[in-house]
Amino acid sequence: NGIPTLVLSGGEDVVANPIYGRAIATGILDARYIEWADAAHGLTLRRSNELNDLLADHWRAAEQQWQQDVYSGGVGV
Repeated sequence: NGIPTLVLSGGEDVVANPIYGRAIATGILDARYIEWADAAHGLTLRRSNELNDLLADHWRAAEQQWQQDVYSGGVGV
């Protein structure tokens, strides 16, 4: 597995066009890409509650995967 990576984009973002978020996610092994179709730039401010929930879920899943890898001998400690 790659490093747990979450890439987020706003579908209406004219500053950081979602095409770049998709490209970044495509270039990272096992990256997860989420695009909020009706969101623009500033997801951390405009969608903070949803973003915080996604990050908490992402970190929880990453921690679980890391523990599985460590205990199965897949990752050095």
